[in-house]
Amino acid sequence: MQDVAAQYDVPASHAAHILRDFETTPELAPLETLVTGFDPTPVGVDEGGHLYLRADADPYWDVVAEELGLTAVGRDVIATAHDRHVSNATPESLTDCGPGFVVSCPEFPAAAIDDIHTLLERMSVSSRRATVWALDHQARSLAAIANILSISEPLVRTDLAAVNRATRRVVDATRALDIPHCHLTHRVVDPLSPDWLGANWSPWLSLHDRDQLLDDLPHDPGVYRVRHTAIPGLLYIGETGADGGIRSRVGLGLADGLTAQNCPDGGNHDATTGLWQIATALDGNLEVSVATPPIAANRRHRRALEATLIAVCRREIGWTPSVQLNRTPLADTPSPGVDPCAVLESSSEENSYPVPSWAGWRAATNPGWMGLKWTEPRPLADRAIIEMPDACAFRVWTRQDNTLRWERRLTYIGTTETPTSRLFSLESTYGSEMLFSIAPLPDLSTESAKRSRERSEIRYDLLGAHYLTTGHPPTDQF
Repeated sequence: MQDVAAQYDVPASHAAHILRDFETTPELAPLETLVTGFDPTPVGVDEGGHLYLRADADPYWDVVAEELGLTAVGRDVIATAHDRHVSNATPESLTDCGPGFVVSCPEFPAAAIDDIHTLLERMSVSSRRATVWALDHQARSLAAIANILSISEPLVRTDLAAVNRATRRVVDATRALDIPHCHLTHRVVDPLSPDWLGANWSPWLSLHDRDQLLDDLPHDPGVYRVRHTAIPGLLYIGETGADGGIRSRVGLGLADGLTAQNCPDGGNHDATTGLWQIATALDGNLEVSVATPPIAANRRHRRALEATLIAVCRREIGWTPSVQLNRTPLADTPSPGVDPCAVLESSSEENSYPVPSWAGWRAATNPGWMGLKWTEPRPLADRAIIEMPDACAFRVWTRQDNTLRWERRLTYIGTTETPTSRLFSLESTYGSEMLFSIAPLPDLSTESAKRSRERSEIRYDLLGAHYLTTGHPPTDQF
């Protein structure tokens, strides 16, 4: 302060008085003031919990001068003193980022910085909206984002909606935000929505009216979802590329036998038996809705899309669709006086593997991806030095050091009960330099059929997160 006072030829005591007035006027200093009024861009986070923000500082100091009644010289004194202090405190890695501010923000995730800058390069959005979007993609809730930035939840919601609208207008931006084609968006998350995940879903059609189904269903490959009007969530999600497309798989297969007096054996579709049991026990109707995005013509993408739909349904509802994976949640007729809807919901939740946290879901090679505890990435040649669990998830990939985190694609994702032999097989297939990582799965059921379903659910979760992030299934999946 003394040096600055000498530079502007004012008494040091006067400069100190200006500083005290600034520090005791709290509405001038909080992060909220900067974020809502001056659109700063986050450029770094240090270990002490300080967030570094690049911003056009001149308008800010004009406001400070007006609020404190400063002369032009007084304004320059406090601005210069601040800038020198920030410059002295800024790490060398950030010295080329231009003028700005340093604020205490220990909850701000450093991993969001690159996402913010990539979005700003690809879209015409404000820094604040890019920051809100990046925090959302770090699996932060609306309340958490509002708390981190010291702004209101309605403002967070408005900013996310604005970015979402922009992506519908700009193809390149859609690729930056969601996946590299325009058929899906992770933002429409309600599994019953007519535009769930951005797909153009058909109206709900009765599964009990086969004649109408055969008239209305398309002959194209695609995906389909089944619900019952008396209960929330979905009962089944499927895909098909068979001859006759959706019409054949649903109209001639899934719907066959649903109106029969006796339970069908499910010969035409593995979900028919479970759906018949539900339809018999509950008042209401079974309904189906279908989507045939162009990408569904590709077998690998179609199967990845199915996995993604199941993963997002699990995340939003809290359990796997009730008759997925050959489950029969109402195989036993509920006792008289017992609400079958409650029995179904309870059974569906109890028989589903717990939904993961989706922490860091856009970084498929990171150690905390999807809330699992992944081992440090190593070449397959080093697999013998890893202590092998009884069951684990695994992922393999090639080095992609010069790509953004969400652009890194895996080669294969799986689960196994025999990790030692599985990794040996992977090395034989891909070579010793391929990277691998495993995550223990200690909470699998001890009952073999349920354990197998749980491993499938884990794969759905991982494959879905990967597809939402990159727009592609892992290179050798499906």
